[in-house]
Amino acid sequence: MSRVVLLEERTMTRCPLHCILIAGAIFCAATATYGQSADEGVIHLGGSTSEEVEQVTWKPYNLGDSALINPASPWPPVMPIPQPLGETWSIGTHQLRGGHAEQNSGYCPPIQQTSTMPTMAMPKEKKLFVPPSDFHFLGYRLFKPAEVWGRIEYLHWGWTDPPNNAYGAQFFYAQGTSVPTDPTTTFNLGNSVIKSDGTALTNGLANDLGLVSLSGTNGIRGTFGVPLNTGAAFEFSGFVLEQRGFEYARATPPAVALPVTANLFPTDILPVFTEGAVYSYAADAWGLDFDFVIDPLSPPGDGFHIQPTFGFAYRAVQEQQGAEYINFNGTNGTVTGITTDVHNNIWGPTVGARFELIHKWLTLGTEPSVLLGVNNVKSRVIATNFLGFSSNRSRNDFLFSPVFEFDVYARIKINPKARLIIGYDLMRFSHVVRPADNTTYDITTANGGRAFISNINNGSDSVTGINFAPGKSVKVMSLDGISVGLEFGPW
Repeated sequence: MSRVVLLEERTMTRCPLHCILIAGAIFCAATATYGQSADEGVIHLGGSTSEEVEQVTWKPYNLGDSALINPASPWPPVMPIPQPLGETWSIGTHQLRGGHAEQNSGYCPPIQQTSTMPTMAMPKEKKLFVPPSDFHFLGYRLFKPAEVWGRIEYLHWGWTDPPNNAYGAQFFYAQGTSVPTDPTTTFNLGNSVIKSDGTALTNGLANDLGLVSLSGTNGIRGTFGVPLNTGAAFEFSGFVLEQRGFEYARATPPAVALPVTANLFPTDILPVFTEGAVYSYAADAWGLDFDFVIDPLSPPGDGFHIQPTFGFAYRAVQEQQGAEYINFNGTNGTVTGITTDVHNNIWGPTVGARFELIHKWLTLGTEPSVLLGVNNVKSRVIATNFLGFSSNRSRNDFLFSPVFEFDVYARIKINPKARLIIGYDLMRFSHVVRPADNTTYDITTANGGRAFISNINNGSDSVTGINFAPGKSVKVMSLDGISVGLEFGPW
């Protein structure tokens, strides 16, 4: 019995070392057979095996890599890390994938190495139904830069010619009578006047605007379109016409007449000029458009499409009428100048619709619209050396001036990014002021009532000044013609 007891005492004495060896053997056996269980090689994160928790398979640990068995191996052992399957963010000693943290290895890290807390990924940008772009507003991607387009067009437009009015008052009385007379037809002066070469002039004629022609004006128009991610688009457009100028001269005989009124009454007073006159007329226009084009009211692709439009537009219509009259006075010539210019500035909202029949190679379309414009009219009349007087009068008016616009066009596809455009454009201005109807040719006399040339010649009624001033005569005018150009894009 004592021998047995002694044996048990020796066993108890060696127990700590013996336990360590047994534990190491168990550890090695468990490690060498790792991956043979039902959940072989699987690490469950968060203590759950539900579908919401991603499972990661690791390479089995090789017992030969242990520093206890192979001292040449590094410690801690280097464990292979599987390649991430999706987007990854570096967060220290962990990888974040699919919303779960995965450790780089299955061993306990050294004390001096600490793991950083995962940072929250920034929310992705919001999108409006289409692929990404580089233009943003309030976190939204608004534009599609790859689908912008541009258009350049040559314009050949014409104006409505000015009315065939006389330069000066529209009619006058024949001397000594109260019978209205057309000053644009040859009439008898009553008393002859002498030219610088000694020729006696007995007849007179007031010139009219019948020789002024404003057709065939050249211009250019550019358009830039920016599609939006909502399917609609912004369009920016501008056009400009060259100044259409016209100039002609008239020699004498007959003498050049400039009919006037006296104290705003018809009269037989008729200034005449012995050496002739030079007349001029000029017109120019330009405009800007900013339109928002709404999605087609039909499915995309070939077929008939309707696109409502609304926006803002500006139209500038400017005309100038001038005349220089030359008269012989003693031994030299004197020049009388009269210039009338009018600036129509029309702006306001626009509303319309675009109707298109689209085919793979050809698009036919029309676009009626209305500009509900306000017209700020600036008018001026300048007279120099008329009967020894000069004046410079101007006025500023506001008018309601709707503009109806109508475009018809065809777009022929040349290649995937170029199209030939042929069209017809019409602008109908309802309330504009034109210089031919906008000048008051009036003189003032001492008596202030009806005045006649005989009273002025005998000194009973003298000329005290001139009242050449702009009026407010509203007319209808059109601007129309063809357009030819190219459209490029989308890029």
